[in-house]
Amino acid sequence: MNIKEWIFPLTFAIAMTYCVQYYFEPKNEKQLTQNQIKSGSGFFAPSLQDINKPLNLDVIFENKNEEILESLQVITTPQASYVFSNKGAVLQSFSFPWQDKQESINTMLADENCFLLALEKDSPLMYTLIDVVGNQESLVQTIQYAADFSAGTIIKTFTLHNSSYQMDLDIAIKSNGSLVTSPLQARIFITQPVMQPAISTDKITGFVNNEKGSNLTAIDLLKNDNLKKYWVMPTFFGYESKFIVHAMVKDEQSFVQRAYMKKNSSGHIAGILESRLIEESGNWKISFFVGPKTAKAMTAVDNRLLQTLNFGWFSFVSHPLLNILNYLQEKIGNYGWAIILLTLVMKLLLLPFALYSDKSLRKGMEIQKKMDYLQKKYKNNPAQLEQERLEVIKKYGMPGLGGFLPILLQGFTFIALNSVLYNAIELYGASFLWISNLYAVDPYYILPLMFGFSMLMAAPASKDPQKNVLRYGLVLLMTTVMSYASAGLVLYILVNSLVDSVRTNLQKR
Repeated sequence: MNIKEWIFPLTFAIAMTYCVQYYFEPKNEKQLTQNQIKSGSGFFAPSLQDINKPLNLDVIFENKNEEILESLQVITTPQASYVFSNKGAVLQSFSFPWQDKQESINTMLADENCFLLALEKDSPLMYTLIDVVGNQESLVQTIQYAADFSAGTIIKTFTLHNSSYQMDLDIAIKSNGSLVTSPLQARIFITQPVMQPAISTDKITGFVNNEKGSNLTAIDLLKNDNLKKYWVMPTFFGYESKFIVHAMVKDEQSFVQRAYMKKNSSGHIAGILESRLIEESGNWKISFFVGPKTAKAMTAVDNRLLQTLNFGWFSFVSHPLLNILNYLQEKIGNYGWAIILLTLVMKLLLLPFALYSDKSLRKGMEIQKKMDYLQKKYKNNPAQLEQERLEVIKKYGMPGLGGFLPILLQGFTFIALNSVLYNAIELYGASFLWISNLYAVDPYYILPLMFGFSMLMAAPASKDPQKNVLRYGLVLLMTTVMSYASAGLVLYILVNSLVDSVRTNLQKR
């Protein structure tokens, strides 16, 4: 092999090594000085008194306004339904209609509340409902609560956007003058999203913006060290489950000085947004996204939310495929048929590459046969063997990456579409023929059995008993694997397999 043939694999190996080291190796935690503090930085070591003090995880309520009874207020937008409680002035329940309003998805547990505002001590518990403004015909709807505390009055105003899943929380603190001598810090608690009804593959992951602010860094909630850690002045902080996101996406007046997490007795995580020292009256506005992980919903609020779709390295391919899938569903009216049509369209677009790859592979096999023949013919004459080999290469050429790249392209597309079908909430609750939920397994295992049968048809029985045992064993293994996969994913793989089988049979004729 000459030096030119080494350039591509060597360059690729160096690039991949750099990417793995940069994106996957843990970064050393740093001690920060005032000039080094950047939004999204995370660290343990104390260096600044106002930021590096112990985490404040507990809430102590004052015993005022006990005569106020708890009352609930339901606000419905075209996108979702919100239930607010004056007990803490919190969001108690959030749900949204799904699959043409045939289903409803709730993202909060009954005993957990979101957007509780806590002080260092004597936090007000019972609020008074001040006003509810707007309806589904207006741009926004607002609900406002107020409560007195030892240093003045807190007013919390929730603004719900009718056209998106954005929720703004306006906090107004009116001081009675005591904040000058006794400043306070406020904390906002964000509950993790919990899919209701629950799904077996659900997993909660935290997210915070990186130091540049444009990208998100995942926070592994299974690591206990992350419960001792905090992040400085985040512009994005929250949680994502398989299909839902609860996150702060904008802090216009830099209310949040640091953010951290707390695990409650039930094992669920609450995100805590801690303010700067408040020494006088003020108003602060913080924006949140509370809703499903659909590209349309997230881009309407903050493009950074798209990074929570978990499409992996091939997200640049997955996103367009998801857009095409949604477009086909809008035209056809069913995600099952949309998956079939998308599979056929992709196979058609990749057909020239597949044919070129087949031709290149056949050419390679023919050349290899000639090489094997020359090896036997001139096995006792190495000089003549080398000369004949050079003649074959000169006459027929030697297939290089031309046959490999089309296969690689098809593999990238296959992985990207697999990621879409595995992670897209659009398939959750979508029906197709006898299947009530394309995200769940086929209830009657018809698709996995059809896939196993297609494998048997694609590979005819051999006269060798050992090969037949391997053949049936592989079919049984793959059918079992498919029986645990989502119906939408199996449908795609089945159609993809059938198309390949038909193309192979046509080529043999």
